Amino acid sequence: MKHMQWMATFALAPFAFVSLASAQRPGDRQNQTAINPAYSIEHIRPAGMGWPIGGMDWLSDGRMVVTSWKDPYGVFIISNAVTGSSPKSATVTQFATGLSEALGVKVVNDSIYVLEKDQLTLLLDNDGDGKADEYRAIAYDWTKSVNEKEYAVGLAFDGTYFYGIFGDPTIGSGTSIDPQPAGRQNGTIRIRKSDGLTEVFTGGMRVPGGIDMAFGKVWATETQGGYRVSHVLYVPKMGRFYGRPVNPASMFQPAAASSPNVNPDPYTSADEMAKVATPFSVNIPFKNTTASKAGPLGLMRSPGNPVELTKGPYAGQVLIPEADKELNGEMTRVFVEMTQDGEYQGAAFHFTSNTVFEGSAVFNLKPGPDGNLYAGGNGSSGAGWGRLTNIGLDRMKLTGNTPFDILAVRNLGANSFEVQFTKPLAASLGTNVTADLVAQKWWDKISDNYGCCRANLTDLTVSSATVQSDRSKVVVTINGLTLHWIYYLRWLDAIKSEQNETLWGTEAWYTLNAFGPATAPTVGLRNNAAPAAHPFIANRSASGLRVQVLFQSSVPYRAQITDVRGKLIAEHAGRGSEEFLFPQNALPMGVYVLRIESGKEAYSSLGFR
Repeated sequence: MKHMQWMATFALAPFAFVSLASAQRPGDRQNQTAINPAYSIEHIRPAGMGWPIGGMDWLSDGRMVVTSWKDPYGVFIISNAVTGSSPKSATVTQFATGLSEALGVKVVNDSIYVLEKDQLTLLLDNDGDGKADEYRAIAYDWTKSVNEKEYAVGLAFDGTYFYGIFGDPTIGSGTSIDPQPAGRQNGTIRIRKSDGLTEVFTGGMRVPGGIDMAFGKVWATETQGGYRVSHVLYVPKMGRFYGRPVNPASMFQPAAASSPNVNPDPYTSADEMAKVATPFSVNIPFKNTTASKAGPLGLMRSPGNPVELTKGPYAGQVLIPEADKELNGEMTRVFVEMTQDGEYQGAAFHFTSNTVFEGSAVFNLKPGPDGNLYAGGNGSSGAGWGRLTNIGLDRMKLTGNTPFDILAVRNLGANSFEVQFTKPLAASLGTNVTADLVAQKWWDKISDNYGCCRANLTDLTVSSATVQSDRSKVVVTINGLTLHWIYYLRWLDAIKSEQNETLWGTEAWYTLNAFGPATAPTVGLRNNAAPAAHPFIANRSASGLRVQVLFQSSVPYRAQITDVRGKLIAEHAGRGSEEFLFPQNALPMGVYVLRIESGKEAYSSLGFR
């Protein structure tokens, strides 16, 4: 048996509401009711598939591997016809059965790994008959019970480690069980593929939503509730605590994070809270209840896995599916940017109604080998957590259309944001659109009070909103921005494109953790034959080019900056996984090349200054 390494270590403002016109439309203070025009939707579920999906991935020959979230939990393989013109004709065969709530699957070199509630399992077909005949336990150093919401969700794989996310057992509306069962960790656990070494990676998670790779990093989502005012998106980092305390204290839970039986409402300010619980990259507002203490209606009820978009008008951003069947839920789009300290923050936007999908809920969203997105139906019915009622498999295809939409919100410093649209604004709007923008702020006060609270909700004065020369960007000045608060920006319907189009979504929710300017994340070239699946990540900032190399610990490498003719400008030699900076003054003006060599492998990426 392998051993897990246990590491040592409110006064609310009066209710404030945005003034509402007599008529509302989807995407303006209420959820969308259609699919985003950038995509079309097809219901493609084959006839042989009659169960909700727990996990999805792909074999190298284009066949889809799915797990069922229905007892007896099994693994099925859908033929590659599922990506063709007649996907409903695809055959469905059972590969494995008798698993324990399999909510994660990852295919590595055509080997199928499944995250069960109590172990990570490698499924092997030794005799080649198309069915697993060996269920090999890779890691199993955690416990399970029949308690509510005690999910194990995954898998993400970075080339060396698998990552799964684990919720704590709860009762009622979401209060954690006290005391917690021994051997259970609410957080991220990583498991080394080579030998099954299991480590607690982060602590303080509530109910896991999903986990996946994006921009070369592991990203996770969580569902709102006790100690979660909003749904959240973040990059788990070793040793971090994300705010959900339990008793006895879990790994990385600091003494200041008292459990509910000691102090159920521990924080009086956003800064105080940020010193105890790691701030989330993006807070995605919960579809409001009265407990949320007023303010604009939110987006989702339960998030699924985050997916990096690599094509279309929203390339370089993240989609998060809606895993709940409740009406007015939404698949949500998120723009993230990397701050000077290597952390992330960003904004959430309207994207697509959950009702356009066959099961009206999507737990898994995966890019397919054909470049399309595949959505696996598996949501709860209303507020229930059985998740056994919804089925569906859908395909999302790019249409070639670009809707008039808010593309991104960036922080420029202590007093301003830049809002970018997908299309230029109408010339008739002039250069001053201050009167067409409404803004509010609050901080998400985490406590054991379910759904509470948007603390200190405040209407803001927009000092200016100036259209830039290309007319697709607006610099918004709001004096005295506050760190660790959420900023809500809503554009009025007077905002039109050059073609007189109305915005697809008028609202943005920005989580401000550090003052910018920051940079959008970019991913280096990927090569599965490399020592790691994602050899490097490069992010531009005002200080220069920050490079994160992701090789295994013993692998030497050399990184070089050259001009386009190959002239060496700067270089760095290192070993293993580490970060370093090519300073701004080392980067040539114009186009330059970042080249990383390791053994016989070489990777290059263009940059521009």
